[in-house]
Amino acid sequence: MNRRLRVLGLMIFPVVVLAIACGGEKSPTLATRQPATVAAPTSPAPTPSPTPPAEIKSTEYTVLPGDTLSEIADRFGVTVDQIAATNGIDDVDLINVGQRILIPTP
Repeated sequence: MNRRLRVLGLMIFPVVVLAIACGGEKSPTLATRQPATVAAPTSPAPTPSPTPPAEIKSTEYTVLPGDTLSEIADRFGVTVDQIAATNGIDDVDLINVGQRILIPTP
């Protein structure tokens, strides 16, 4: 029996020493712990859909013999620069008979 007490004392002694060394404080239990804050998953912001370009209303015109861009522009009430820009014409003095050009609406 004496031996049993000594073995029991050797088993309990380290636990008592450890409890005293830790200041006798209890470790927090699940009931006393603060819940962890978890950030809500964020979804990416929706990508705005591109705005379609404004529809440019125009009239198609076929160049006739003797036509110039200046005369055509005057006839439709627009400028030569507007016709050239609408059709990608680099040289406003060079148009061809039968060429189809778009005339922007004024």
